[in-house]
Amino acid sequence: MLTAFNHWLRSLWLWRRQVARFLLIGAVNFGLDFSVYYILTRGFNWYYLVANVGSFLVANISSYLMNSQWTFAGATGRSWGQYGQYLIISAWYIGLIEIGMWLLVSILVWPDLLAKFLVNGAMAAVYFTVLQLSVFKRQS
Repeated sequence: MLTAFNHWLRSLWLWRRQVARFLLIGAVNFGLDFSVYYILTRGFNWYYLVANVGSFLVANISSYLMNSQWTFAGATGRSWGQYGQYLIISAWYIGLIEIGMWLLVSILVWPDLLAKFLVNGAMAAVYFTVLQLSVFKRQS
């Protein structure tokens, strides 16, 4: 009984540490994403949905490198196959973000910066869970 309880506590600790690391890296990459988005939309006058994809790609590469090295250390090793899987999941993720931004900006006429902030924040928990269960599975 004590061994099972210790295993449960260790699993909970590891999960909380992963979440904290994911959130920290997410904050850094959100800053990168938001900055690139701002420059593309305000400095280069790109359409908001196109700029969103561009800024996402920059932050996505940075996020993969940091998460695979730190957040999910001990998971399966980094490889092109793993990055391919990460990109496929990220494509679905950016698709959902694009839909959310389009609804808020084009339909509800919200400011694009607010929409970007809200939609990205709302999707972060889903993204973490999917990445943890698929791309960054722990080795047995």
